[in-house]
Amino acid sequence: MPFRRHGSFSNLALVIVIILIAFAIYYPFSPAGVQSRNMAKARAHIPVIQRALGSDPRFANISLHDYTANDGCLIVNGNVLAGSDLDQLKKIIASTSPPTDVVYVVLVEDEIQTPQITTSP
Repeated sequence: MPFRRHGSFSNLALVIVIILIAFAIYYPFSPAGVQSRNMAKARAHIPVIQRALGSDPRFANISLHDYTANDGCLIVNGNVLAGSDLDQLKKIIASTSPPTDVVYVVLVEDEIQTPQITTSP
């Protein structure tokens, strides 16, 4: 019986090794692997964009993060005062050649309408 147990153990070990090899080959091309790789690229590119933006006060309320959307991307969020500031922000970021998609979630303050309070008679 001990011989048979040893054989079962070696068969189990062989199956585990085959599964691990298959996973190692598959993962880089899987959706999760692609997303993880793109998020790492986006994260590594954030300092490049931060240097390009410098200390421009128009972009003081802008933050940059890696994000899971679009198989891993760079997300730009925050607010700017004017639509022209958003256009300039996009130009500056594009000039850095981001390695992934860039998703903008930026509020333009001069486009916000103030709610009107009315009363009915």
